[in-house]
Amino acid sequence: GLLFVPPDIDRRTVELRLGGNFIIHISRQDFANMTGLVDLTLSRNTISHIQPFSFLDLESLRSLHLDSNRLPSLGEDTLRGLVNLQHLIVNNNQLGGIADEAFEDFLLTLEDLDLSYNNLEQLPWEALGRLGNVNTLGLDHNLLASVPAGAFSRLHKLARLDMTSNRLHKLPPDGLFLRSQGTGPKPPTPLTVSFGGNPLHCNCELLW
Repeated sequence: GLLFVPPDIDRRTVELRLGGNFIIHISRQDFANMTGLVDLTLSRNTISHIQPFSFLDLESLRSLHLDSNRLPSLGEDTLRGLVNLQHLIVNNNQLGGIADEAFEDFLLTLEDLDLSYNNLEQLPWEALGRLGNVNTLGLDHNLLASVPAGAFSRLHKLARLDMTSNRLHKLPPDGLFLRSQGTGPKPPTPLTVSFGGNPLHCNCELLW
């Protein structure tokens, strides 16, 4: 029944689970000085606003669960400070936009990104293409109508890409898709690609 993050949490806490409450707002003070926090779960609340730099002190955080909230967007400073983040779960929100710099602090550490079940028509594709360690990317059940050419070509560790149930009519040539067909150099990891539930035009543009 919590309406806010309790102010008296031990700053030495390593794992904090606050899921299934009624927290609406995350402020800069909520997690200040919690430099040892490794796992933070805020799932299934009613969070609609995160003050910029609210996670700035969470330099040890590996996993952040924000799924099943009401976040409308991720600004360039919303996730600032998460320099060791490996798992970012933000599915089932109301995301309509993500700033180009939103993932800047953990581009080289993130392994798992779930943005499914949102209202995304666009993504910071250039930033996504720099997630060198990502192995699972969930973009399903959004409103994406296009993917830039080569958007995934540098994601050499990607093992699962889900773009089910978007608005894609075509898919541009991408080195990633060649991996999924078993052509080209042997990939370091097997790759599963899901594109079902899209209004794909089955013409020569899908010849790959």
